[in-house]
Amino acid sequence: MSDTFEIELQDKKHKGQKLNIADFAAFEDFVQERRGKKLIAVAKEMYGDKIPDSIYEKAVKPPTKEELESEQQSLAGVTFLFYRTLKKCNDSLTLEQVGELVTLKDVPELMKLIIPDVLEDAKKNEIPE
Repeated sequence: MSDTFEIELQDKKHKGQKLNIADFAAFEDFVQERRGKKLIAVAKEMYGDKIPDSIYEKAVKPPTKEELESEQQSLAGVTFLFYRTLKKCNDSLTLEQVGELVTLKDVPELMKLIIPDVLEDAKKNEIPE
């Protein structure tokens, strides 16, 4: 089975490759950075420049399995994962460009294409973190 696929979005064909472990590591970083920025922004509104260290610690803490699973279902998460698949075949694409290509009706098909079957097997077998 090939890891390369083709999908039509907005009347144009795009090539991509299924995700691998490096892509999921990048996704983990994406989730952590996104969460960290949100936490710091809210903390600045609440505390000004005197943000407690505990908030900074939470901002840099790796995301939990639950957070990652939740983010995989979010629009930002789906867009990032799909970006990683298309970037492998078209290095000039940006995350913003990919976000403009995808519509809500595309999301279910994208998820089937980009998430390797091995993840479903892992969920079934409850592989520990």
